[in-house]
Amino acid sequence: MNDNNPNAIIQRLFLHAERRLGGAVKLGAHLGLKAADLAPYLAGTAIPPADVLLRTVSLVLDDLDVVMRGHPERAWRSLIAGYRSTGRP
Repeated sequence: MNDNNPNAIIQRLFLHAERRLGGAVKLGAHLGLKAADLAPYLAGTAIPPADVLLRTVSLVLDDLDVVMRGHPERAWRSLIAGYRSTGRP
């Protein structure tokens, strides 16, 4: 996993939420996503819409320091800049 890649951050976030809820099926149900829609986020190959990202972050807020560990601040800034550049809500 490339720690400077925003997708790597997404992957770590979703994998942590998956573990916290007890599996991909439970995470998908919580987020209202089908397995096929959730899979790219767990694989780190896509960035989700803001509402899905925020609901996922809310699941791991207590452990956010663990999720962020190993990712430089510039990677988090890159993720935010990526959202801004796509005009995603």
